[in-house]
Amino acid sequence: MVKVDVIVPVFHNGPTLKEIFLRLKSCCEVLAWDYRILFVDDACPEGSGKVLREIAGRSSRVQVERHTKNLGQHAAVMTGLRASRAGYAVVIDADLQDPPEALPLLWKKITEGFAVVFAARRGQYESNLRMRSSRLFKGLLHRLTGVPRDAGYFLMMNSEAREALTKGEWEFPFLPAMIGCLKLSVASVPVARERRKAGVSAYSAFKRLKVAARVFWAVTEYKMRQLGLLKKGRT
Repeated sequence: MVKVDVIVPVFHNGPTLKEIFLRLKSCCEVLAWDYRILFVDDACPEGSGKVLREIAGRSSRVQVERHTKNLGQHAAVMTGLRASRAGYAVVIDADLQDPPEALPLLWKKITEGFAVVFAARRGQYESNLRMRSSRLFKGLLHRLTGVPRDAGYFLMMNSEAREALTKGEWEFPFLPAMIGCLKLSVASVPVARERRKAGVSAYSAFKRLKVAARVFWAVTEYKMRQLGLLKKGRT
């Protein structure tokens, strides 16, 4: 039986946690996976931890990792990957913009031999301005690293990719950029993304710009180290 860990970073997602758990559980059972759902509580301030305790108390398939202080989505994903021991790992956000029902598409594609398969974002799931800025950012990231232009944080990877990603200590762990820098074999499958069901994005315009700047600097620094232009150390 295929073993899969599903990693779900959590911050301000209390209203959607029970639903994403039930939908992930249903999809994993349909696929006949030996699965575990790894929620990473990124020091949520509004009660998500209580909901996670309730879910974990009802299912032995659920494991909760907790940060004592808020470290951000990207660090939460890395915590989940480091806790994963399965043959495959899935990463999906808790806000239900990415439908768990697309898991069979990712699974079918990864069995073709790819190390990582992204859910390629489709649809009008944000405002026009955010959509345009996102396309610009991802277009530049594609040119720098080769990662798919529509890559997001809903993806599936094999254990070799997970081990490569968790081996180094990354200055800014933005998963798509890391995957591109490591030259892992990647593919994507189109998946319609939905608008946010509850709450608002934690990423303001300023924070999105700050993340983009940190990502591009981290990629540039990585490439310079690979070329021997910077002393090797942290990647």
